[in-house]
Amino acid sequence: MKRTLAMLLLGAISQTSLAALPEPGEVALVRDINPSQVSDLGAESVVRMEETLTDWVPFWVNETSMAPGLWATDGTESGTVPVTGLVQNGYYNQDFGICFSGRTWYFWNSDAGGLALWRSDGTSPGTVVLARWSMEYSFLAPFWFEPRACESRSVDGRILFWLERPVTGGYEAELWSTDGAPAGARMVKDLGVDPYYHNALQAFARLGDRLIFSLQLANADYGIWATDGTTEGTSKVVASVPDEPNLWPSYMLAVGPRVYFRTFYTATGPHFGYTDGTPAGTRVFPDLAVEPYMLVAPGYANLAGRVVFPAVDLDAAAIWTIDANEEVPAALMTFPGGSYVSPFSWTGEFTVGGKAIFWATVPVPPGAGAKYETRLVATGGTSATTTEIGIFCAAGEASCAVRSVGRASDSLLFLSATASGCALWRTDGTST
Repeated sequence: MKRTLAMLLLGAISQTSLAALPEPGEVALVRDINPSQVSDLGAESVVRMEETLTDWVPFWVNETSMAPGLWATDGTESGTVPVTGLVQNGYYNQDFGICFSGRTWYFWNSDAGGLALWRSDGTSPGTVVLARWSMEYSFLAPFWFEPRACESRSVDGRILFWLERPVTGGYEAELWSTDGAPAGARMVKDLGVDPYYHNALQAFARLGDRLIFSLQLANADYGIWATDGTTEGTSKVVASVPDEPNLWPSYMLAVGPRVYFRTFYTATGPHFGYTDGTPAGTRVFPDLAVEPYMLVAPGYANLAGRVVFPAVDLDAAAIWTIDANEEVPAALMTFPGGSYVSPFSWTGEFTVGGKAIFWATVPVPPGAGAKYETRLVATGGTSATTTEIGIFCAAGEASCAVRSVGRASDSLLFLSATASGCALWRTDGTST
């Protein structure tokens, strides 16, 4: 059985899944990590949890009002310990994870000496610095959504990452890689100048033995790039396609021989597209506008090689699908004008039992002055397997909202709140 670990400090809650602990339904204190009075803690004293690894979770906690420290927990009191020898001194605020593999976590941490790449297995001896850069360097990460597994950014056994440093006219973007060993980091290629701080890289996805990524460089130099981890094998593969002169995807999902993406926001919204890493194999659908909220949500689901996603075509919201053998997406379920469709969760956790789960907010009845209801919709990637499995927030219901909670075994959990109260629900993709 898996348990959910929730840490509460000054009103901040984080959740993740851990190994079996107390009995079902029991809430138990794991460890009081700061027994000081609340009045002694600074306003920034919070617990911030990172990825769930094989059998531990790293998290940061303010041990004083100034310096957060790295801790590790396996969900037990004795297994919740500070990782000694690493304390962020507050000089920078860069302590973000890069990726995880098994029980190994790679992350950034900065101090007065500059930016550093670290590796940790949750123990003090196993927490080591792999590389350092001067204080002018900062790391680049997708602004909206970033894959967390190391395999999603690894090519030929090396983990790829991006850095930038200030130069005349902006910030020099650089592609680097590491083999995970101390002193094993090396620069792959100088990519060019980013005119805006921390804005060059938007998305990446691994496609076979290459990494596909999108960049914005100076002088409106947009494009989709590809790298095999070598200097010679790193280049821009396509800059534009018909009806999309500035190709700059803000989300990517690799499925089969393609990377499916959404373009950055334009006057008609972000658009659906795909690429196989070549100009001829890159296509964008300017009449298929992905909902604007999907700039900050993953939104695409992989169902055994078939991609499903919500989008608007000619003002009609629908759930769409496509696979590698098809050139054009097809609508699975269309909703009345004025509707909008969103994934069950904005964090990417919206598939269960071989189905993708969406929320559809629909006017009832359609037309001016209509009231809205929220429907839960599941799809297995075909019209026959796309069904409405429940209505929450009935038309005209005041003060109603729904929100995903996460996964519990073979179900997805969500809350519904109305004027009469709040309820916790679960769905396995067939019923609630």
